[in-house]
Amino acid sequence: MSDSTTTSAAAAGATPTTSTSTTQQHSGDLKRRGSSTTLRPAAPKRTRSSTEAPRDNGDAHHQDAGNVESIFTLFRDEIDHHNDRRDRLIKASRDVTSLSKKLIFHLHRYSFPSAPAAANKNDDDDEAAAAARTAKNAKLFSQAETKVDEIVTLLKQLAEHEGLGTDAADDGRGYRYERNLGGGIEEFIEALSFHHFLRHDTLITLPEVQARFGETLRIPVERYLLGLSDLTGELMRLATNAVGQGAPRTYVDGILALLRSIRDGLDPFVPFIRDMKKKQTVTNQSVRKVEDVMYAIAVRTSEFAQDPTALQEMVRRTLAGAPSTTTAGAEEGNDD
Repeated sequence: MSDSTTTSAAAAGATPTTSTSTTQQHSGDLKRRGSSTTLRPAAPKRTRSSTEAPRDNGDAHHQDAGNVESIFTLFRDEIDHHNDRRDRLIKASRDVTSLSKKLIFHLHRYSFPSAPAAANKNDDDDEAAAAARTAKNAKLFSQAETKVDEIVTLLKQLAEHEGLGTDAADDGRGYRYERNLGGGIEEFIEALSFHHFLRHDTLITLPEVQARFGETLRIPVERYLLGLSDLTGELMRLATNAVGQGAPRTYVDGILALLRSIRDGLDPFVPFIRDMKKKQTVTNQSVRKVEDVMYAIAVRTSEFAQDPTALQEMVRRTLAGAPSTTTAGAEEGNDD
């Protein structure tokens, strides 16, 4: 009995010893791990406030769909406005082109004041004929100026209505629609420069053209140059008309010199301006036509200098055999 009691006591004493050693071992492990690992507090859980309404996915979907629809509605309206404005500008450009052609045809009624009178007329008749030509040309220019003002007014009203003024460069509208109106502007510059040449014997400058529009409409440099290129066809026709009316050769020589000057001045712009190459081809043809007529007249003059009647007949035949110039203003202008 004493042996069993001793054994139980020994067993009871062994148990606390084992437990103490185990506790010390875990404590050492925690100390070693604590040196390399930092314990972080757990993140608090997000809770919904009692006043927050639950999310409705259906309403959000409808709202997004409405936003997309409104955006595409704006796109549609912008495209519709663009197409409408483009159509109005193209129509106005055609109207300006038509009015400009009528102005050119009107100016070709010009009479040359220095045309020599017939041999059977006296000095009084010469003075009366010169006065009549001067009065006729004055009336011609007055009517032409009225036509010019009509075209300028049309372009100004169009530019104000469509917002194409010089201040429109900020949003690019003037540049965006320049091509839609450019053809009409070219034709107008051709007519205006022809009118200016007949009155002043010089070419009109870009600042002089811009001065007619002020800040209402910007005249692009390339349109001004293309309009001068178109002018060469009208100068060719003017030269042949001058020869037919018996104008002095010096007057026709001046037109030929101006044609060559315009051709040479515009050649450097061929690589930089669209359509300039094609227009320069027509300009070269116009120069060649005037040169051929002047050469033929020079040859006939040396043959029939003593017979003015025969010389006039030979000039008529030369002009009749030359290429047609009746439609030089429209067809050779290269209007697209």
